[in-house]
Amino acid sequence: SVLEASGVGRARACQCCCCWPLAAGKEQEGVEEAVTTVAAPAAVAMASKKPAFLTDERVLCFHGRHLYEARVLDVAMKPDESGVEAPSYLVHYTSWAKRWDEYVPESRVLKWTEANLQRQKELIISIKGKTSQALSSRKRAQGDTKAGKRRKTDKDVETEEEFASRAEVKIPLPDELKQKLAEDWDLITHQHKQIKMPCKITVTKLLDSFLAQTRPKAGKPDPLLAEVAAGLKLYFEEAIGTMLLYKAERPQYEAIVGKGSDSESKSMCDVYGSEHFLRLFVKLPSLLVHTRLDEKPMTQLVAALQEVLKYMKRSNVFVNDYEAASS
Repeated sequence: SVLEASGVGRARACQCCCCWPLAAGKEQEGVEEAVTTVAAPAAVAMASKKPAFLTDERVLCFHGRHLYEARVLDVAMKPDESGVEAPSYLVHYTSWAKRWDEYVPESRVLKWTEANLQRQKELIISIKGKTSQALSSRKRAQGDTKAGKRRKTDKDVETEEEFASRAEVKIPLPDELKQKLAEDWDLITHQHKQIKMPCKITVTKLLDSFLAQTRPKAGKPDPLLAEVAAGLKLYFEEAIGTMLLYKAERPQYEAIVGKGSDSESKSMCDVYGSEHFLRLFVKLPSLLVHTRLDEKPMTQLVAALQEVLKYMKRSNVFVNDYEAASS
């Protein structure tokens, strides 16, 4: 399934994107139902709602579990998840780089009031308390170690308390990309098509183009975005054969990996393209929750992933090159 994780591995203590957990296991059933749910058509639009915040207003804004000081740069009316025209605010987080500016729904924005500032402080205390409890549980689980020897402890396997304290990871998909998932599902499962391989715009080409357009003039790509792109490529290599294929696509995949003597060294990122890569983003939220990233690195990672999605939305990365599926 594109939505259900299977055999999720535990992440190492390393907090770089290359150490995200790699899932292993058998292909999941019910992919069609999962993608249909993600790409369900929006509801009929209702009357527009008046914005509660103004341009240049000082506000508090949720990013992950935290509330950060921010300023409203722009107000726009956009369809929400149900298709209703609602205010969307372009916010700049105080002391953050401009590349973290983003449009957020009204539900994530709070007025700059004493009551909300107190709520921000209480939220910080609550999160720190949960983190301290998780660390204490880990130390208790590790127990005593013999001198000069390191035995396997919960430094490598997180405790139930740690996992329970983790917040849900959300990576919103733009409506245009949800629609692309639905079209892709229909072509493969109902019209018995398959994407021609190798794709004209492969995962490698897509990510290289993404990094090129984010690179300053005569400069190098942003280090964080470059690391995220490298992590996505590694992740895609592991995920394509276990969780990103529909049942009807498996014969094509098996033909690809079995073709030629150099099949083991063949990179799937140089064969598969944007359609399959997009499916990976539907899987990521349920997998990232198993990582040991702290709050700030996780927030930065999710923001970087959203930058990739924005690029896919505005760029012509889907070539719609389908052919009749092989029997």
